Amino acid sequence: SMVFYAQDSEGRHVVLKHVCGNSQEYRILRFLQSQGFQAMEENCIMPVLELIEHKENWLVVMPRWGSASRNPPLHRVEDILHYMLCFTILLQALTYLHANSIVHRDITLLNSLVNHIEAHPSRAAAAIGYRQGLREHGLIKYAMFDFDLSIHMPENVRLLPASYTWITVGPWPHDAAQGEYMYDPFAYDAFFNLCVLVVIQHLTKYIPMLAPLFDSMVTDDISRRFTAAQALEFL
Repeated sequence: SMVFYAQDSEGRHVVLKHVCGNSQEYRILRFLQSQGFQAMEENCIMPVLELIEHKENWLVVMPRWGSASRNPPLHRVEDILHYMLCFTILLQALTYLHANSIVHRDITLLNSLVNHIEAHPSRAAAAIGYRQGLREHGLIKYAMFDFDLSIHMPENVRLLPASYTWITVGPWPHDAAQGEYMYDPFAYDAFFNLCVLVVIQHLTKYIPMLAPLFDSMVTDDISRRFTAAQALEFL
């Protein structure tokens, strides 16, 4: 998709993304916008400020935030705890999406944003130091975005054809690896939340509660696998 950076009439940084009309992405963004700015903000979804019709397609206007949500590097206990907060926020976003029958299908750190725009690479060190200060003062916020692979499921429908799993970037759970015709995309989403925590999996010996969390998110027994809401409650 084409993305453009701009400023609004009040000088605020925004992003304009081209979205195909009548696509799943457009319908999801339209639905999220209808829930109101406050609902999106409270549930850690990147707010949709406006949808502008352009011929048969649309430009979605969103606040411009920054990427690289893992930065600054996780060197201290405080950094790790803050990273856990980031994971909790993404779980909250996914819980909200699932409660509204939306499966994301592309959960990675690349699809989480922070409310701090990165500087030019020549000033990267200074930018990381500034972001560290924002983190220490509790001023960093996170949000989930990017719904180009997402699906707004029909009411009371929980399964999709197994071929839908092929579009998702690995590592993959085994939900559709034994010849299954259908799979549960909500459980699949919950597995991919673990990708956010992989960078701290080596810390389970210091943070024992991570071990049962990991186990409950990657188990092949889907009936025992944590939903996003259950993982959020566990934390």
